[in-house]
Amino acid sequence: MRAFETSAAGVVQLMDYVPEMEPLLSPGREVVCFSSQTEVRDLIRELLIDQELRRRIASAAQERVLDEHTFFHRMGQVLRTL
Repeated sequence: MRAFETSAAGVVQLMDYVPEMEPLLSPGREVVCFSSQTEVRDLIRELLIDQELRRRIASAAQERVLDEHTFFHRMGQVLRTL
C-alpha cells in the first residue's frame, strides 16, 4: 500500500528492488529502486541534485497509480473475481 500512497501523493519514491513490483510500477520510470547500500547513497545524491528527475518520476508514478491502482480499481477486481 505504501508504494501506491506515496505515488498518489506525487512524491518520488526510492525503494528497495522487489521484482514483484515491476508490473505495478516501472523501476526507473515511476519509482527509483536500489539493490545495495552503495547504490542507495548514489541514488539519493542524484535525486537531491536533479529536481527535474524527481518531478518526472513522481509525476509518472502519480499518473499511473491514479489510472490503475486506486481502491476503486481494486474493489472492481474483487467484484469481478467474485
